[in-house]
Amino acid sequence: MKYSRLLLDSISRLLRGKASHKDIKDVNDWYDSVRQEEVFIEDHKNRTKSMVKQELWEKVNRDIAYKKPAYRRWVFYTAASISLLLVAFYMGNHMTHSPAPDESFFKRVENGAGMKKRVKLPDGSEVVLFHHTQIEIAEDFSQNRNLKLKGKALFHVSRDEDHPFTVSTDQSVTTVLGTSFVIETTMEEGERVAVKEGLVAVRDAGGERFLLNRNEMLTIRQGGSIKEPVSDERLAFGWADDWIVFERTGVVQAMTMLEDWFGVEIDHNLGDGNNGCLLTGAYHKMSLEHILEAIKYSIPLDYEMYKNKVSISFKSCK
Repeated sequence: MKYSRLLLDSISRLLRGKASHKDIKDVNDWYDSVRQEEVFIEDHKNRTKSMVKQELWEKVNRDIAYKKPAYRRWVFYTAASISLLLVAFYMGNHMTHSPAPDESFFKRVENGAGMKKRVKLPDGSEVVLFHHTQIEIAEDFSQNRNLKLKGKALFHVSRDEDHPFTVSTDQSVTTVLGTSFVIETTMEEGERVAVKEGLVAVRDAGGERFLLNRNEMLTIRQGGSIKEPVSDERLAFGWADDWIVFERTGVVQAMTMLEDWFGVEIDHNLGDGNNGCLLTGAYHKMSLEHILEAIKYSIPLDYEMYKNKVSISFKSCK
């Protein structure tokens, strides 16, 4: 739903203590549509906080679609900021939420390249979205803790024994009560579920059920699913804490990973093939330039960087 200046008038009356029941409902509906999304964004492009905030404001602008004369701007910026910081308390204690929508309705949250996006869910759970990842959240999520996932995400699930937390993908259904785990759906060999804490139940596309404990993972393939220990915690979970990990990774694949991580375009002289080089290493909170300098010790290369474009010339491995 998109709102015009009518929403701004409702917010203004609410802040002045003159809101009607309809004003309260309109503001409450708008607030609920915004509050369960981005809490904060961890950016890898070295952008300022104001630049990242601008992306959030653009999202709000699309939702509200406001058009107003200059003298009303103070009302909008004041109302929007207070409604997220102060009016949240007011609404939480004094407003009656609108009836739950149809359970089949899901709200989509997406993430592109160059950043991780953390999404706070209405039940207190948190989802960290990797690059090129989307989730769809049931709008009545507090009573219907169901999500759909495409991509890769780390889930920190608040415990609620009365309402199981379920993540559905094309090849699996994962159910928990309260724990931390990663699901990745974009692997060449299929999907993977890896458990960081707690106990997770997974049903694969063939209907087979698995129970996974801490540091266990399930790789789901068309030919069958394989349960095994997590070999490297940094490889499975470290990306959410700013670790870039390569484990015998081909150079072309590694460059694609760096493109997504830093939101840049990398041109190189390898085409679609590798030069026989495999890259192994872990890099924590390092800039792209520092990572390339580190890679040079094992794989000779020359590079040039200009804004969001990088040109790399690889040589043969030592």
